[in-house]
Amino acid sequence: KNLYALRYAQRGEYSKSELMEGEKKMKAEGYSLDEYLEPIPHTDNFRIVEEIKKLVRFEYLDLDPLQRERMQNFDVIFCRNVYLHFVQREIILERLLKDMFFSLKRGGLLCCSVEDSIGAPILPEFYFSMGFAKLDDLGTIFEKLEEKAVEEEALEKQGEKVVRSGAKKKQQKVSFNRGRGLQKDGGEKVEEKEELPLPLFDLFREAGQIWDAATERYRDGLWWDHRRKIKERIQEAMGLSHNKDKVLILGAGSNELCLRELAEKFNEITLNNLDVDSLKKAKENLPKDLQNKVRLNIEDLSLVTIKLAREVENIVNTSSNIKEALRRTIDLIAKTEPQGRLSFSDEEFDLIISTMVVSQFIPFIRSYIARTMNEKFGYGSFRIVNNNLIHDLDNSLSDLSERILKKHFEELFRILKPAGIICLSSDVEDLSGNSILPSGEIERFLLPDMRIVNKKEWVWKECPDNQRLVQSVIAKKESSPRVFILDIFEVLLQGPEEKEISGKIFGGIKQAFPEIDIKGILSQLQNGKNLESIFSQEEIQQVEEVVKKNLFGAYKPSSEMRKMLKEAIQKGVKIYVFSDVGSLGFLGDFVKRILAETLNLFYPQVYFPRENLIISSELGYKKSQKEAWKKILKRIGVNPEEVVVIDDKLENIKAAKQAGISNFVRMSDGGRDSKIRQKAEELTKGAKTEREKSDKLCEFARDIPYLLDLSWARKPEEVLSQNEGMCVGKNWLLGEMHRELGFPVRYIVKEIIPEREFWNWIFWYYRNIRQQDFTIKLPPTQSHIVVEVYLDGRWEEKDVTTDKFLKLGMELLGIESEREVVSQEVYDSLNEWVKTRKET
Repeated sequence: KNLYALRYAQRGEYSKSELMEGEKKMKAEGYSLDEYLEPIPHTDNFRIVEEIKKLVRFEYLDLDPLQRERMQNFDVIFCRNVYLHFVQREIILERLLKDMFFSLKRGGLLCCSVEDSIGAPILPEFYFSMGFAKLDDLGTIFEKLEEKAVEEEALEKQGEKVVRSGAKKKQQKVSFNRGRGLQKDGGEKVEEKEELPLPLFDLFREAGQIWDAATERYRDGLWWDHRRKIKERIQEAMGLSHNKDKVLILGAGSNELCLRELAEKFNEITLNNLDVDSLKKAKENLPKDLQNKVRLNIEDLSLVTIKLAREVENIVNTSSNIKEALRRTIDLIAKTEPQGRLSFSDEEFDLIISTMVVSQFIPFIRSYIARTMNEKFGYGSFRIVNNNLIHDLDNSLSDLSERILKKHFEELFRILKPAGIICLSSDVEDLSGNSILPSGEIERFLLPDMRIVNKKEWVWKECPDNQRLVQSVIAKKESSPRVFILDIFEVLLQGPEEKEISGKIFGGIKQAFPEIDIKGILSQLQNGKNLESIFSQEEIQQVEEVVKKNLFGAYKPSSEMRKMLKEAIQKGVKIYVFSDVGSLGFLGDFVKRILAETLNLFYPQVYFPRENLIISSELGYKKSQKEAWKKILKRIGVNPEEVVVIDDKLENIKAAKQAGISNFVRMSDGGRDSKIRQKAEELTKGAKTEREKSDKLCEFARDIPYLLDLSWARKPEEVLSQNEGMCVGKNWLLGEMHRELGFPVRYIVKEIIPEREFWNWIFWYYRNIRQQDFTIKLPPTQSHIVVEVYLDGRWEEKDVTTDKFLKLGMELLGIESEREVVSQEVYDSLNEWVKTRKET
């Protein structure tokens, strides 16, 4: 259709540089350009010899049905980058293929480019429906079989029964091993033998081949930015994965990104796909020393595709015509539910990577249905059937997609370890707004206990004329605490400081034994002697009475901790006690026994066995040293993510954090504001449950007016007294009010992309209404603070930034809140964060 291109081609003149690449290829195949070209006098250029020019007809031709008579009786038609321009207009695409069909002789070949095959993924369905047979694996060469589609369409409209002579060959099947596939040592492990219908097997294999071809072709072009972003997301997920044990890659391909990096950092990699060739290539691409870390898993992730394929095959084979088959298939799909479980164990993987997988479940099923029906009832039958039936089929598949994704995400949650990471990227809609995933949102299918770390979106230029919106979510499985590690003094036992009580105990011992050398005894204990080797049994009993008298008389249990421990024990949480206990630590096992007895007396609903009470002197490190916490974790045998530390000293919590523990609660160290406690108690008076109390505190803090404040770090007591604040101050006050009532609390500092719509309105307001200059250069990210409260056995996020008037104003002005989180960090106290931020 380009006249300039036609005229240029008609001249048939080429420079030497233009011919170099072609000349190399022809020489390699044993030909010479001399037979086809002649030099142009007085130039360095060449032209096509006249004998060849006479064989070529150059025509201006629009792909219009009125010009069909000019395209007839061809042996071969080459299509280069044609179909992908019509991928969003199926009617035109179907008409073009019909024209190509009628323009070819029987047995003629239609050859399209790889770009067309990839850019127009619905092409295979059209090829089969028009009466073409595929000749190559990539889906670029097709042979015309017989002219029947149009005749049968006319007969169907007349209501006549069509006796089809299409392919009636018996369906072949391919066996595959479901489950673990290959073990680490390379030997096969067969868990269950299943039969995969051949057309379904072909679909998975073709998809892998087309993807490989496209990846290779567009590696440095159209796909470069998309692949770079996918790689960055996987690397980010790897960094967030604290444990480096097991990784699962869903839909793994032969050119799997970051596979080598993953194999170097993790102990075991499981690759999943139903395309066996792609799995094997991916493994073979790794160095030999890393291949033994890789396991191949051949399994249907949808838990429904293979089962549905068998039942559709049975329906097709027992139906008299395609309309009956479609109606029965629609009924079948409406009743189909994903069943069973993936072959992986509960909480098996530390990291799951799923790239462009979840959007492909339904397209594969639909393609299989079309292919199976064309195979039975003749090519073209699926496309010419009643449009209402096709519409009903698509609706039923859309509903099935919802059920598949719900079950799929439940399974991913099941097999992910606590605090495990999932990196999920998928195309969600095309740029015309057509949804690829139901609702066009990935996170809608994540379970409540999956906390989104961050989410990113970008446009993927899949091929020259086909673009898609991609969403990428990195989420973390919230780990319900399995272990509490508690301090004794100021946490479990409320009273005087440990130094004071130690002094009284040793004073009581001195009084009971005036002649005793306390310093000498401490020196002996430090050098490894035990109390039994220094005192007689009778004397030990006297010492025990002194210790008990001072402990029992000076301390009382914490009502806050009683409630928390009762709830924790009901949920199966194990309780450990870890304390320095100062100079009392040198009393060794003796003091452990007394402390355990004291705690069991004060907390009758909790049993504190002596072996669960750990004194820092046993470890050789104090609680303020991270090495002590690492030894504790090793002794208990848990991951840092499964532990909650409750302590009263900031230095101890910092040390625990350095050891990898991210869940902690800092109890009162005497620095709280009594007005905050008084307000919290006033607000929650009459509330019967913990949730009711929390809701009342949130309601109060939310209604404190929001203020854009240059002194952004207003402390909780200032926000309370001045009745105004930003996200920092309002959520800080909310956290401290919860903490005053005994709720475990932590703060989340999120780095977000500035809410430009909100800030643009602020600029406009000051410039046009207030007649004041108000200009701020927005940074790439800004901080947003929220609070998390431990309620009903899990951390719940609370954010009271927006008061009711600000919310109403934004709604009336049409300003949407658009907090895109880039990263986030957990703090037990905002004092630490505020100090660091002020310094920087």
